[in-house]
Amino acid sequence: MKIFQPQEDDEGFATSFTFDDSDEQQNFADFLNNMDIAFLKSKFPVIDEGKVGELVLGSARRLGPFVPGRVADIGIIKDLAIHDIDISRHLVKHEATSVYAIAGSLVHKYEDHANLVIRFDDKPTFFIECNWLTPRKTRGLNITGSEGVLSLDYISQEVSLGTSFWTQKSTAPWDEPLKRELTHFAQSVAQREQPQTSGMDGLEALRIAEAALESAQSKRIVHLEEEI
Repeated sequence: MKIFQPQEDDEGFATSFTFDDSDEQQNFADFLNNMDIAFLKSKFPVIDEGKVGELVLGSARRLGPFVPGRVADIGIIKDLAIHDIDISRHLVKHEATSVYAIAGSLVHKYEDHANLVIRFDDKPTFFIECNWLTPRKTRGLNITGSEGVLSLDYISQEVSLGTSFWTQKSTAPWDEPLKRELTHFAQSVAQREQPQTSGMDGLEALRIAEAALESAQSKRIVHLEEEI
């Protein structure tokens, strides 16, 4: 008999899900099932197709007001920046080597604004800006390549690509990202398939987030091979 059961940490929070099976196990990360990556690939797969050329630089913004009661035990880096940390790894297809962060707290217990610079050896550098302070919600990604510039608005789901010859905008219909996330999770359970985001992806993103917090506190670059 196969049983689908949560795996809990020391404080009782579900961190993964496992099929109790004598022959095999299937794990699901409860970190995040990053549908932003799926959106880029399914709606406008220009990066994997090489239409922007070689990736040079990436920048992401997640800004907006704080929602009371939504999160109380972590700051902005682990709440919002961690999504773009994961996205940067997927886009660069390389592990981060160092991170430098500037963060502070204006009105919250933990950091409520932060700027991160993530290096990937000689690969593209990613800049991440996030806060819980601005009155209007912003979710965006910009990619600079050797052959073009890609801009994505996660809220409107509009994607634009500019090259030396033309500018193209996506015409794909809007799709609810949380519904897409839950549908993918349910299908992975029903079909016993690995989800698009693994537990190792979540672990590595968390490791970079911890390094960013260390960097903000120590006011120095933290190399990922260092002990955090």
